[in-house]
Amino acid sequence: MMEQLKKTVEDKKMFDYVVKVVVGQQINIFSIQQAVAEYMGQSLTETSKSARADRLRITFEKLPESRRKVLLILDDVWETIELKDIGLSPLHNGFKFLLTSRYESICKQIALKANSSFRVIRVDVMQELEAYNFFCQIAGVSDQYDQELNDIGG
Repeated sequence: MMEQLKKTVEDKKMFDYVVKVVVGQQINIFSIQQAVAEYMGQSLTETSKSARADRLRITFEKLPESRRKVLLILDDVWETIELKDIGLSPLHNGFKFLLTSRYESICKQIALKANSSFRVIRVDVMQELEAYNFFCQIAGVSDQYDQELNDIGG
């Protein structure tokens, strides 16, 4: 589902950058940093995690104002992650952060540690129309994107 969401927002050019990383049960900060850098068109040559995080943070800070609409998707998170250790904190205006986890407490901890405003949304199994309406409400998607988004999962 996250891959379909990513493809749709890219196709519709809703964001300047869409960064999606599947975290999984075994957190590997080095791999997460590498994936983020690749989505941003960067290569990381630094060998320490902190130097790589600094490089990514600078990359995001140097984005021109006209190219600062970024969707960051961290999918399938099982443990707390320090966004600053990756280079993703602080999040600047225009950045949207989507975190998926089976555990609400993990979402809350990540957002609090990043000193970011957040909203935890519990999602049970939904009917298709309910899921679509829910996504549009949360993502702030306008009517111009409705048809293609409606086809996701169809």
